[in-house]
Amino acid sequence: MTMIRHRLFALLALTCLAAAQAAPLPEPTCFVPGKKFDNRLAGNWEIAPLNVRYSIRAKGREVCVYARDVQADEYFEIPELQWDGKVLEIGFYLASTKWSTRSRLSVENADLLRDEYSTPKGPRTDFWTRRK
Repeated sequence: MTMIRHRLFALLALTCLAAAQAAPLPEPTCFVPGKKFDNRLAGNWEIAPLNVRYSIRAKGREVCVYARDVQADEYFEIPELQWDGKVLEIGFYLASTKWSTRSRLSVENADLLRDEYSTPKGPRTDFWTRRK
């Protein structure tokens, strides 16, 4: 019984340590779009090969966004959000690497967003998949 108790305490200690080391959740970046927002954009999304996750929330008239580099355990700064009625433009900045880009998101279907953005090597397109 003592051995089981020691293992449980060790597991609890590791869990607490992992939680303490995780990046703190920042305040979301929010805005009130001038045109009706497409709620199909709302949800939890990821680009699995890049290990990046996103959360878009629409509550009332306000739209809020989080973005996180899972591997680096760092949240992106989001200095810019714009909605033109069809495309959500988001500016992303990752402080640790000084990497920044501007994404243009549009709905492909209920579980897929098209992300057109620029890189130093030129324009690129990725697809965000809805996380279940």
